[in-house]
Amino acid sequence: MPIPEKYVRHIWKNLYLHSHTLALTDGRPLQILSTGKLNSNEGADFLDARIIIDGVEHCGAVEIHSRTSDWLKHHHHLNPRYASVILHVVFEHDLPLQDTLPILELRRFLNDDVHKVLAQCIKDDAMLSRPCTIACFPTVQHIDDTLKLEWIYTLSEQRFQRKMNRFASALAQEQYDELIYRGLMRALGYRENTSAFEALAQLVSFAELRFLSAYHFTERRRMLEAIYFSLSSLLPNQSEDKETAAYVADLAKRFANTPFYTRSALDRLAWIFFRLRPQNFPTLRLAGLAEILSKNLEHGFLHHALEIVRTSLPNRRKILQLEHLFRADAADYWQHHYRFGERSQKPIRTLVGKTRAAELVINTLLPVLALYAQHHHDAALSASILSLYADYPKGLTSKVSERMLHDVLGESYQIKSAAMEQGLLELREMYCDALRCLECRIGQAIFAL
Repeated sequence: MPIPEKYVRHIWKNLYLHSHTLALTDGRPLQILSTGKLNSNEGADFLDARIIIDGVEHCGAVEIHSRTSDWLKHHHHLNPRYASVILHVVFEHDLPLQDTLPILELRRFLNDDVHKVLAQCIKDDAMLSRPCTIACFPTVQHIDDTLKLEWIYTLSEQRFQRKMNRFASALAQEQYDELIYRGLMRALGYRENTSAFEALAQLVSFAELRFLSAYHFTERRRMLEAIYFSLSSLLPNQSEDKETAAYVADLAKRFANTPFYTRSALDRLAWIFFRLRPQNFPTLRLAGLAEILSKNLEHGFLHHALEIVRTSLPNRRKILQLEHLFRADAADYWQHHYRFGERSQKPIRTLVGKTRAAELVINTLLPVLALYAQHHHDAALSASILSLYADYPKGLTSKVSERMLHDVLGESYQIKSAAMEQGLLELREMYCDALRCLECRIGQAIFAL
């Protein structure tokens, strides 16, 4: 019976091995300097591993399998994402590969009986699935709730100021729209494709796109699609689907007539689709980006946002209008495709929805607007922005913030505002994870008990 691959990963990661006697299946001695970091996306299981084979140091990826033959079964030999693999780690070596990829068979070097090692792997796996609690839990629940809530909202203000400071350090010649544009790109990338979207922002600045303001909306959107899909290298070379082929040909023709035609495109492998829901595919996000920019290129994000904030509308109405700047509905080809050549079973209505738009307003737009107000000594504008931040309804409500809420305040509380959510995230990131208990007001109250 093959050992499940997830347990083989635990053996490698935790080195449940007699490390001083390790050798490859071909007899060469092996020394492990670093097992690498676990990769949750497409590609090899561990990245940036460091090993020494027969006295020569190697740095790269490590792929984990139950058996050697899994490499061929999973078609890794045909996938360029596995070109950086320096070591194939298996529990059982059942098939000699035809290439020169080094292989380590773990079962020959276990540091204990196989059943005991597997029992430890099962415990490791169970620990990973448990919610991570803060260091002061459950003692924190004996601290007065008023003190904890005041500290959470203080941290929310600190987090907002920290974001302002980060944008201030990146501001050049009052290019506020550029800051918002880069924040938009980061948000659309999510965790998996943030680096690729940021690279696109480096390739094409917001200012360079302003020439498209002369086009009408639909034409402007199609030109933006041509630019981003071409520079992303996501356009297929050919397609048997006639609709896709016509759309791709149109984009390629348009791109050839832009000032970006001679720029080097990103590597296609920079994009992650693996384990993403189709709604989060980078193809849809890029189509959404084209829609959002089409709405904001002519006058700029800053102009539209300032107009909204300075109106006499109630804050809830202002918030809806600010979010609308970053929302995108599906149109044309992307109403029925998640990626090129693959038609969706149901119509696609939204490319960038309310949740992502709210995150953009909270994390990017409001801090940049506050920075603008500060630089222009506009006290009334500053007050309006801080009022919006205080009144903003809860945004993403991540699992981290929910876990923090329950650990700190108990199950009877709910996250009712974005400010509260941001304060909980700040508490976790800047104090709990860093174990700065003596600098935390809650920690100080615990030590005073």
